[in-house]
Amino acid sequence: MADERDDRPCVAFCANKLFYLANFRRGTIERFLADGVRVVCLGQGGDGADSLVAMGCEVVALDWKLRSLDPVHELGVVHRINAVLRRVRPSVVFSFTFKANFAVSLACLPLGIPYVTNVSGLGTAFLSNHPKHRVVRRLYGVANGRAHATFFQNPSDLEHFERIRLSIGRRTAVLPGSGVNTEHFAFDPLDRPARVFVMVARLIAEKGVVEYLQAAREARASRPDLRFLLVGPPETDGPGRVPLDQVHSYAGDVEYLGQLSDVRQALRQAECLVLPSYREGMPRTVLEAASMGRVSLVSDVEGCRHAIEPGVTGFLFEARSSASLTRALLSLAEKDGAEIAEMSRAAGRLAEERFSERLCIEPYLALFEELRGRKR
Repeated sequence: MADERDDRPCVAFCANKLFYLANFRRGTIERFLADGVRVVCLGQGGDGADSLVAMGCEVVALDWKLRSLDPVHELGVVHRINAVLRRVRPSVVFSFTFKANFAVSLACLPLGIPYVTNVSGLGTAFLSNHPKHRVVRRLYGVANGRAHATFFQNPSDLEHFERIRLSIGRRTAVLPGSGVNTEHFAFDPLDRPARVFVMVARLIAEKGVVEYLQAAREARASRPDLRFLLVGPPETDGPGRVPLDQVHSYAGDVEYLGQLSDVRQALRQAECLVLPSYREGMPRTVLEAASMGRVSLVSDVEGCRHAIEPGVTGFLFEARSSASLTRALLSLAEKDGAEIAEMSRAAGRLAEERFSERLCIEPYLALFEELRGRKR
């Protein structure tokens, strides 16, 4: 256990999974640590915990059943978060992903600790009108209603919250997701036609995995010289998962690489990143691909359309339509190397100018300093 007499200023980060913090918020956390701030990370244990500890964070692994709707279990998690926050007394808690936003709101309010929520995509709860999902939408409003601030990842999500009158924080801002480390995902210019395509996503239906598999088979029927890669972890349970057996049934047309520790090796092989998702906040994989100078084909939905400049760094196609994706794939494959090279350069510029990680880190630092001063 950490030294309770630690007198460094303290900040807490909470997400459904510690993996999320280690993978998507690493740059922000490293900046706080470099500034001498005590960083406490809370989330479901497993992947990511060791990485956060190695960075210098204090890690609290929550026994969190993320698919559970059991109020007794959820209140137990809230009690655990509350106990940790009472012990470390952070100046502010930054929370990400829906369950964490809601749990942190309940844990912080009795302690008077300010918290900042991040709406990282609206997901299933906003794609369905099922009574359960209507309840979830209301809980979104509760979580954000008393937040010191709420960050959105694209303007459409902010507009949607305002339109359906869901409560939002006292102040709001739109940030480009978690941004991209343009040094790590270094620009690698293209000078060749698009022949290799890659999709990077969890194997769930909402990411458009099935449409990708079908479109790859259709495209290769007329262009057998095209290659299609699929990268991402399988889902072991839950609705909407795409079984590995289904993925393997397309083995002649799609090369499934599983989950990679470094996705750059797949991006270097490809000229184009494909994301047929049904909805996103700000798709990190598209930003990473752009930073490396890869063209993107993305579905015309919230989040995805904000991650590219249509016709300049990539193209849009109709969501939930393998036929529309097939047409987009074949159309891109017709472009010559000079056209792809021009799009590659434009993608690199876009990543640097609009999606650099530094644009996402500075607002968190500014809020921390503001609230730290108020606490002092």
